[in-house]
Amino acid sequence: MTFKTFRKSNATIIARTTGVEAAAYQAGLSKVSMTRKHYVEEYKEALDTRAALYAFNPDEPRPSGVGM
Repeated sequence: MTFKTFRKSNATIIARTTGVEAAAYQAGLSKVSMTRKHYVEEYKEALDTRAALYAFNPDEPRPSGVGM
């Protein structure tokens, strides 16, 4: 792990828990936009679209937790 990787990870965690302003302050950056662009990793979690896909085959049994 490099210092840059640690700094980016730290900024991402702080931004997601307390906001990007707090992450900028912690990283010592004066511009929130710079923090957001260069230090906070984009949130890449996929949306759960299984319910929409099950509309093609309504007779298919659905796993628990899949609504619609």
